[in-house]
Amino acid sequence: LSLAEAGSRVGFQGMMISAIGVIGAGLITDRLGARDVRWYLWWPGIASAGAFPFLAAFLLVPDPDMAFLVAMPGAFLNTMWVGTFNATVHLLARPSIRATSASLFAMITSGLMGQGLGPAAVGFQSDALGPAYGADSLRYALALALTVSVWAAIHSLLAARTLREDRFVTKDVAR
Repeated sequence: LSLAEAGSRVGFQGMMISAIGVIGAGLITDRLGARDVRWYLWWPGIASAGAFPFLAAFLLVPDPDMAFLVAMPGAFLNTMWVGTFNATVHLLARPSIRATSASLFAMITSGLMGQGLGPAAVGFQSDALGPAYGADSLRYALALALTVSVWAAIHSLLAARTLREDRFVTKDVAR
């Protein structure tokens, strides 16, 4: 694909489907979380694990049309952690430190990992794989980076075990 075609496909398909996933996860999790607060970690854990095979197929399928077709469910599922994890931060933080907690969470997930270490790690891995895989080195570096979603899913499910007990309930009022 040309850069313009790849960009328009990723921009339209990826962003639109991802946005629906984020909003859908919020609706689903709020409904399920009313019954059991652990759904705020169960749901993104399940979704992240479910996204893995679709996104791996996107990176490894040689046909561009098929790749973008299998990417859609992956894009839908892969962003379901965003709102639910933010809500979990609010569940766990006392009111007097809630904004700081949310700010730190956003800085780490978006700034440090999403725009900092993540892309650099993929770039270094792509360079390291270059001699063996040539032009496909970026594809395989991204596939390796994708394994982080499985790691995140496992930790989300593990954290859910104690979420009810960990939730900080207080009458602390922001000053």
